[in-house]
Amino acid sequence: MASSVSVYTVAFVVADIADPMLVPVVEGAVLVAMALALWGWIEIVREIHFAQRQWLSSAGPTARAA
Repeated sequence: MASSVSVYTVAFVVADIADPMLVPVVEGAVLVAMALALWGWIEIVREIHFAQRQWLSSAGPTARAA
């Protein structure tokens, strides 16, 4: 996470130095990247939850009681 923050900071600084008009473009790209990363984590958690439910349903009542 810290490395991604520094990458975004460098991107903003370089965009600001190169052309201040690029800053909104970089902000948009960062927001899209963060949204995609969040979506990826949500999908991973959903898959883990689904796998746990599948495992519990196939393990029988003894696993559910424990």
